[in-house]
Order: sequence, then structure tokens, then C-alpha cells
Amino acid sequence: LCKDTAASLHVEVANANFFSWTQGGNRLDNPASLKPNISILESFVFGLEVRNGSCKREVKIPVNFYNIPEGSASLEICQGESYLFDNQLLNSPGKYCKMQKSVLGCDSTFCLNLSVRPLPEIMNLPDSLYKDKDVDLMINGPSGFESYTWSPAIDLSCVDCPSPLTSTQDTITYLLEVTDDLGCKAFK
Repeated sequence: LCKDTAASLHVEVANANFFSWTQGGNRLDNPASLKPNISILESFVFGLEVRNGSCKREVKIPVNFYNIPEGSASLEICQGESYLFDNQLLNSPGKYCKMQKSVLGCDSTFCLNLSVRPLPEIMNLPDSLYKDKDVDLMINGPSGFESYTWSPAIDLSCVDCPSPLTSTQDTITYLLEVTDDLGCKAFK
């Protein structure tokens, strides 16, 4: 039985003129009945003595209550991404819950706390730079990101650093892609 679910015992007895709950009578709403409701919803082995004249028999009736499993998880996604949860594509922050049956048939709840991280911002990167002929120019990129990718890789001292040197003699437009610690990307 699932924990916190109403439960009762239904005992069928033939050829008996007396019965008594020998164990667990205090856990029943009506110990004078063979079909009582269980009032304390915890696993227990009930004892029942049945008599017919001088013949008596005691039986054990195990009743198990199982905890209802509940779970939760937290997840962070990047702005513009979606996450599939319970056949729904989620892209807004919030708490999302679903009900499901456990292996024991009990309803269980699982909740997802979804947060959405804004895309990283590339700040302090000039839109254009002017370079003197025969002098390398440092492109001062932003700091604090997990990875950097400059493209095209033409005449750059590095393509995966925050501030490469360029030796180009031509007019060129470089694109910078940064990735933060969650994997969110931004371009400029």
C-alpha cells in the first residue's frame, strides 16, 4: 500500500464463533470488526485469533506501506535553448512538476527547477581598429570566459585566446565567439 493512503482489512472467516485482534487492535478504527479501517498508516503485522469452540487458530496479516517517492532536480539552460520535460519543451524559468507511478504503484512527484541564464555579453570590444603598417596590433578582447574563438584565423597570433595579435596588412573583419562556464555562447 502507498503511504498516507486510506486502507482497511477484509477478513473472511468460516466456522468461527469468536475472533480477537491479538496484535494491532489499537491500530484499527473498529477492533470488533473483521473489516476495520487501519488508522495508523505504518507497516505492521496484525495478529488475529479465530475460535470455533475449543479450537483456535492465530493468523498473521502483514500490511506494508511504502513511502511515496518524491524527487527534484535543478537545471540551468542558456537563453534561447529548450529542455524537454514530461513531453513539453521548456524555455522559461520556473518549477515544473509531473506525477508518475512508482514501481510499487504509488503516485510519485518529480519537480524540475529550471533557470535560464542570459547569454554572455561581449563588452569593451571595439567595432573597428586601425593598424600601422608593419606593426602588429593587439585586439584587446574581454576576459572571464571559458573559451574564445576568433575567426577567420588569418594573421592572428592565436584563435583561442582573449587578446590575439594581428599582423594583417588588409582590411578584415574578425568575429569573436565566447563561451561561458555553462556553455552559453555569444558572438560579436
